[in-house]
Amino acid sequence: MPMLTLLQSIQQISSSKDRIEIIKNFILSVSNFSEASNVSLYKITDIKELKILKIAESNNSEINVFKIGSSSSKKVSLSQNILDIVLDKKEVSCCVLEENNSNCYVLPFKSKATVHEKYFLLIQSQKYIDLESQKALICFFEYFINHISLLDYSECDSLTGLLNRKTFDETFEHILNAESKAKTAIVNISNGENRRESEQLEENYWLAEIDIDKFKNINDTFGHLFGDEVLIRVANLMRDSLREYDKLFRFGGEEFIIIFNTPNRTVASNLLNRLIKLIENHEFPQVGKVTCSIGFTKIDSFIPVDILGRADKALYYAKKNGRNQVCCYEDLIEKGLLKESTMQLNAQDDVDIFFTN
Repeated sequence: MPMLTLLQSIQQISSSKDRIEIIKNFILSVSNFSEASNVSLYKITDIKELKILKIAESNNSEINVFKIGSSSSKKVSLSQNILDIVLDKKEVSCCVLEENNSNCYVLPFKSKATVHEKYFLLIQSQKYIDLESQKALICFFEYFINHISLLDYSECDSLTGLLNRKTFDETFEHILNAESKAKTAIVNISNGENRRESEQLEENYWLAEIDIDKFKNINDTFGHLFGDEVLIRVANLMRDSLREYDKLFRFGGEEFIIIFNTPNRTVASNLLNRLIKLIENHEFPQVGKVTCSIGFTKIDSFIPVDILGRADKALYYAKKNGRNQVCCYEDLIEKGLLKESTMQLNAQDDVDIFFTN
């Protein structure tokens, strides 16, 4: 593959914000350039516990991308020789190993900016890649990671490092579109002829709103510096308690949002209760004890205002009735503790009519 084509790949990557498209373009370019039989991209999400995810791979002409931060990302184990290179603190740019009767080129990304996360690339090829081509691949790989890092920076809240409000809007829209397609597919399955297929298509997504209890008092009593420290620590506890593929957002001020999927309401509630217990038991500098209230609801409507409104009502109920608790909108409705508004009922009826006609 000529060097000009590699530069054209850089141009295509730089003009895109679609991660899947960027990763596919990168893997395909590396595979063609090195004439590789296999190219795999990995991410170490936890260096201490050595949690490694395979993000993408090419096997001959087929390219598979496992979405970053999703349940489809593949946890893997690698040979000790490869791990020694990847975790080596020395400035290793590229190393060649003999793996499965072929040359295995290991390219770890040694960026000072990514302390907790590291990327590395494995290239398997029968062909020997000369030193100049290795250098070109190293530069291309560093460019790719820097581009991904810039995307991460633009999508994250500068204080907590969680995803920001703009990213929430985009993610929420994507999930609603996916839910819409799934519901359409389920409706199109005739008279329950293939119920197993219907069950596989239907995913239970949930939206939870989290609010730090009496946060204004924390700011007024201890100052905004300690208030910011509380926000940062709550965000870190969310990361520790929740799963790699759950979507965590700072929605504004002391309010956070989680979009996640579980098989049912009970599992969703248990997951969120584990989080508030973790926060309750944490000792915050100067402030001491901090609690949070959570309201959550199932994403079964395609109207964002409706879903957010339901989670907000559950959150308001949690705060009004003692704080430091998790309330599910659907539970509150079933128990008669909340009433569905006429607008919500009409909106859902309109959606159901749309999908059944």
